[in-house]
Amino acid sequence: GVRIVISDVVAKQITDADPYGKMCRTRLLGLVRPRGMKVPLRAYELSPPTGATWLTGEWYQQQLAQWNEAVEWFIAGEWPSARERLGDLFEGDPVAQCIIRHMDRTRGKRPQDWDGAFLPMPPT
Repeated sequence: GVRIVISDVVAKQITDADPYGKMCRTRLLGLVRPRGMKVPLRAYELSPPTGATWLTGEWYQQQLAQWNEAVEWFIAGEWPSARERLGDLFEGDPVAQCIIRHMDRTRGKRPQDWDGAFLPMPPT
């Protein structure tokens, strides 16, 4: 459900150049370990400021703080808090659904070797 994925370095450059998201908007997707890479990286979505999602609405800045907190909880392994926030505030969001599916596959318990990184999987 994400068209453009960028690294944290690129996301920071965009946010520094356009802090209010008037031209482009970013949001944290999570800490991911792409296939073939050993070191995880923070991935972000790049979105236009117009369209039909919460990323394009007038409440973007307020919702972004709520979103980022939920994703950080997920990374930190605080899955009950992350799931509740993502399910309550971002129910229809495809990225939220991807993260929730990931948590549900392990019955909401993070694996013992959890380091915050995951490889997103498509819906089954």
